Amino acid sequence: MLARRLQRVFFRQIAAIAQKTRSRAVEGAASCNVSHLNPTLQQAPQFGWQARTYFNDPRGAYVHFKPRGGPSRGSRQTAVLAVAGGGVIIFYYTHREEIPYTHRRHAVFVSPETEKMLGLQTFQQVKAEAEAAGKLLPPQHPAVRSVRAIGERIAAHAADPAGGGRIDHMKGLKWEFVVINEPGNVNAFVMPGGKVVVYTGLLQLLRKEDEVAAVLGHEVAHVLARHIGEKLSSVAVFSLLQILLAVTLGFNIPSDVFQLAVFLPNSRKQESEADVIGIHLSARACFDPTAAVDVFTKLGEAEKSAGVRTPGFLRTHPLSQKRVEAIEKNLPKALEDYELAGCNAPRGWFPW
Repeated sequence: MLARRLQRVFFRQIAAIAQKTRSRAVEGAASCNVSHLNPTLQQAPQFGWQARTYFNDPRGAYVHFKPRGGPSRGSRQTAVLAVAGGGVIIFYYTHREEIPYTHRRHAVFVSPETEKMLGLQTFQQVKAEAEAAGKLLPPQHPAVRSVRAIGERIAAHAADPAGGGRIDHMKGLKWEFVVINEPGNVNAFVMPGGKVVVYTGLLQLLRKEDEVAAVLGHEVAHVLARHIGEKLSSVAVFSLLQILLAVTLGFNIPSDVFQLAVFLPNSRKQESEADVIGIHLSARACFDPTAAVDVFTKLGEAEKSAGVRTPGFLRTHPLSQKRVEAIEKNLPKALEDYELAGCNAPRGWFPW
């Protein structure tokens, strides 16, 4: 849900910026058009640092242009693209950081403070909408208390340096967990800064504490891995590329191409990564990491029952079966964390 909200907002901004810059580029090019009907020698309009004269040949068939010094427009465009591209590459590599547990390196251009600000704004909006509709469960509700207790227990291990990678952005976060009463909504999502929203439709499907912990571990993992910041950074790069291409070449990349080629594949990668990180976090908090297999098996069955047939390449999340396979592959290491934490007490049922 959060990914869809961000996607709609940022793609609207991208489309507006790209259209405006492309229109300006077209207008600039049109202002340099001249008529070939005038047989006398004339001075062509100035465009940047290039001034050219043109004349008809004796037969009057063509207009010939002759540069009077300075680089051609094509070389200017190439230079601009080369300098800008080099700057983007340098900026990219100087902003790379390592993700804990998976050790994947990614580039994040936005600051943790910016992420927190955006997360808080969205969280307040979601809560206000739910409260206005009478769907926000009160803090003393048993479901809210249980979700908060499980979530805070997992979040306490998110800043543990044992997973390696960057973790300084996890310190001092004010975690908040709310539950929205929508039985038909089998969903949960997190915002930067540790703001988690869970829907009752999900809690009705996942009746055990370990299963709820698997979901909350997944959500905490998104914050630990700075996945939202990575998404915002990729959109910013695309916006910059759109502007450069529109100004220099008058060319526009459709946002649908970016969505299919970059945004959706990266979103699926992040979801799988959060699954892997999540089982480590829940294991360190003494929740059985094998419960994640049951969670995504149930979610896959729920999708089939609901008649969801979206092709894999159009999804923001991987197919449930692929998620189960990836979790099973990484379970041995998570179980080691579980044993090292001395977790032997059996978990109970979720109080719903």
